[in-house]
Amino acid sequence: MINRNDPRPLYLQLADFLREQITSGQIKPGDRLDSEPEMVKKFGVARLTVREALQQLVNEGLVVKKHGKGTFCKLCTKRKNIDVLLDIKDYYFIPYYMQSISRILNQYNANLIAGDTKNDNIQIAKLLKEIALRGSDGVILQGCPQINPPREELQEAFLALQEKNIPVIMIDYAYDFVSCSSVMMDEVEAGVVAGNYFKKMGHRQVACVTLSDNILSLCRRKGLEQVFGMAPEIPMGPDFAIQLKHAIKKGITGIFCFSDQVAKECMDALSAYSIPEDVSVVSVDDTMISTFYHLTSVAHPKELIGEFAAISLMEEQLPVSKIFPPILIERTSVAITT
Repeated sequence: MINRNDPRPLYLQLADFLREQITSGQIKPGDRLDSEPEMVKKFGVARLTVREALQQLVNEGLVVKKHGKGTFCKLCTKRKNIDVLLDIKDYYFIPYYMQSISRILNQYNANLIAGDTKNDNIQIAKLLKEIALRGSDGVILQGCPQINPPREELQEAFLALQEKNIPVIMIDYAYDFVSCSSVMMDEVEAGVVAGNYFKKMGHRQVACVTLSDNILSLCRRKGLEQVFGMAPEIPMGPDFAIQLKHAIKKGITGIFCFSDQVAKECMDALSAYSIPEDVSVVSVDDTMISTFYHLTSVAHPKELIGEFAAISLMEEQLPVSKIFPPILIERTSVAITT
């Protein structure tokens, strides 16, 4: 147990003792370990020693700490296989999702099986049906917010997973025609936050640059219009730059962009104008683009969404419906108007 004549640190001795109890089966998967105060009394060590020992076991994937519940043994003979389906070409979001999800799955000693949705609902339905055939311990799916998706194919795919008792949790966007757990940002509120900031800075005429075939774009526009009423819409397309310049000539002082990527394209198209002196810009997502272009952007909680989804799946806290509030990150792309 604990030998104070042993040159090894006390926390390593305690970690070794607990590890032996786990691997020998004295502490079984799912068992709750003694609380920190109980271990302090039982082993005659400081609370910091207990915490360091438990953290060692957490790092090894032998135990997991559940907030407000305690520390539990999670050693099992079979590693769980979790399918993570993302739009791989979305290089602004994917690194955040992969880092946060893989970190949590590693803590739970689970395998991550990556799949590329190609941001296409037909591809998503195909992947889900393949997963149902081969089996899985769970699916984290980044939804494709396409208008008029293939409802029947997607419903069949989700039903196939349900029949195999394979849990699914969607991130970013969830289909309203299937029953599924979800974690996402409040998309309408993102537009409200942007609109209120424009108003706070004195802007009264604001246009919205949107993607007409994207449901999230429509949600963000809806939020802006809760603040400004019917804001002029400039859909992305071959002549959007001409429409942008025409809107500015007609007195538009602010441009709300569906995403940082759209904002970048707008600012590039408006290279003859000075931002924010001639026109102000607010976008959504807070990616590396917003940092480079000094964009005021509504932050998308990418890491938090990935982390929450993975923890919910691994701890079997489903069904769940979590909506994160958007937060404005203020930079220098918006001027004060009078």
